[in-house]
Amino acid sequence: MFKNVKKKTVVIMMAIILPVAAAALVCTFLVVKKDEKEKPVLPPEYYFAKADELSSVTDIVGERSFEDLSPREEASGSPDGTGETQIQESSEEGNTEAATAEEPGNTDKEGLSVEKYRYIAGENTPTDVKEYIAYLTEKKNFIDLTQEEEEDEEEPEEEKKTYTYKLAGPSHDSDAYLEIIIEAEDDSFTVTALKKGEAWNSYVTQLWDEEKKKNRQKTPEEPKSTMQIAEEKVRSMSQEALKLQEPVDTYSFVCTPGLIKLEDKDFYRVSAYKKKENGTMIYECAYLVECASRKVSYKYNYVTEETELLE
Repeated sequence: MFKNVKKKTVVIMMAIILPVAAAALVCTFLVVKKDEKEKPVLPPEYYFAKADELSSVTDIVGERSFEDLSPREEASGSPDGTGETQIQESSEEGNTEAATAEEPGNTDKEGLSVEKYRYIAGENTPTDVKEYIAYLTEKKNFIDLTQEEEEDEEEPEEEKKTYTYKLAGPSHDSDAYLEIIIEAEDDSFTVTALKKGEAWNSYVTQLWDEEKKKNRQKTPEEPKSTMQIAEEKVRSMSQEALKLQEPVDTYSFVCTPGLIKLEDKDFYRVSAYKKKENGTMIYECAYLVECASRKVSYKYNYVTEETELLE
């Protein structure tokens, strides 16, 4: 009789304990999943592999709200399976090596590494873009490949204008080069970082060949843009007049879209890049060419905005 009572007691206790334990296990699992889901997404400290030493926008200009727009495989995407992205507040804490292009899925249709981020900078957008381009050209030896945009007179004034900048530079991988495309709007800008499957020296050589071909194909009747005229004006001056350390023909001169206002006058900025024997180019300095007179008036420091008068 007592044995039957004990058995019944054990069964009753098991019937009570097992559901409680199962409920506790489920609650613990849900709490862990919630903590994982709510873990903040940190901005990348650099683009591509760490060996490329290419700092990200936030590493140069400081904290900014950001949105990760990098392409992913269909199987990946957001944790909830919707594939949607969320705007995150950037933080300087922690390492974010997982955001590099070495993640699976960060490739475009041609199989090239690609990362894409949108930064919300508000009124700081023009300053941020300018500062990051200066970092690329002056610290990382990138070439500014931005093309001059033709003004569209029929474009509505209320339509949001997007300014696109394109730059290219060397990679630690000898069989690749890096490309940065910046698309700037009024209150935000998007940075697309690509790793192209072509050796940097080969790519630079191709650029020079294309430039030479264009120069050969030009005819006297072909109209020149004002930016081309500014480039040629600087190129025609002597080494002493430009205050360069080496002969003028060892430099490449590239005019950047947009104007610089100085003493109520408009100037073009023409950058000088030193051509190296291995095919690379290194930023040397810049010059300001007055739009009205086509006179090369100043030697210009893009970062500090200091000017040196040329005689």
